[in-house]
Amino acid sequence: MSINIRKASGEIEPFSEDKVRGSLSRARIDKGIQNKLIERLSPRLYEGITTKKIYSLVYGWLKDDRPYLASRYNLKRAIMALGPTGYPFEQFVAGVLTHYGFKTVVSQIVKGNCVSHEIDVLAQKSNTRYMGECKFHNRQGIKTDIKTVLYINARFLDIKGTPIDFFGKKTVNQALLATNTKLTSQAVAYCRCRKMQVISWDYPQEFSLRELVEKGSLHPVTCLSSLSRKEKQLLLGKGFVFCYQLAEGGNWYSLVARNKLEAVRREAELVVK
Repeated sequence: MSINIRKASGEIEPFSEDKVRGSLSRARIDKGIQNKLIERLSPRLYEGITTKKIYSLVYGWLKDDRPYLASRYNLKRAIMALGPTGYPFEQFVAGVLTHYGFKTVVSQIVKGNCVSHEIDVLAQKSNTRYMGECKFHNRQGIKTDIKTVLYINARFLDIKGTPIDFFGKKTVNQALLATNTKLTSQAVAYCRCRKMQVISWDYPQEFSLRELVEKGSLHPVTCLSSLSRKEKQLLLGKGFVFCYQLAEGGNWYSLVARNKLEAVRREAELVVK
């Protein structure tokens, strides 16, 4: 019997076991565990169940059994927990780009033709020099829309003739939008038309935020179930954005309760393994 579910956006669609398995597979959860989770989930489904409820059930079972798998599965919500301000997300985006061979710097003031702009991320790879804007949302169901991409393009046009010290007195030649949400169809169409580089939650294929993070094991510290909310904010405030930074050891120990240090380090290590 087909069961309809309600997405965070309010849309209704049929429940798909394949989608649940897809999210579990991306978290590198093997088929044996997937089968057990689907067996537990099936009798709990009902007409109109929300995707949030489905996620909560699966996440809770994983957390009880294998916390590090729950941490991987928690990626989308963990990125949303980088707030409440957008600055940790800017650091996160810069770190992701750096992992893939970009040279980056965050929060720079650049004088444009008309006004000065605070640019979230300046990035360079080969001869392409990016003006990057990071649009962070901490709630489910929101999409980045056409107004945002128009705004970014306007800023790009104002500064693209300005030589920038970071690039060795060369100018930017590419706009970049990085966001932790999906894009509206209009936003996608405009970005394609203007050849604006995009990194959104699920677009473009093979360069989406989700894929870049999962392929590079670049999970944020906010995914770790062994950390309290306060500890996560303390770590972010000191520039510890990624789990691999905790797995490598270092001077983050004073930011976490002493009796949890080994558990946090071990969980971080297993998440990125």
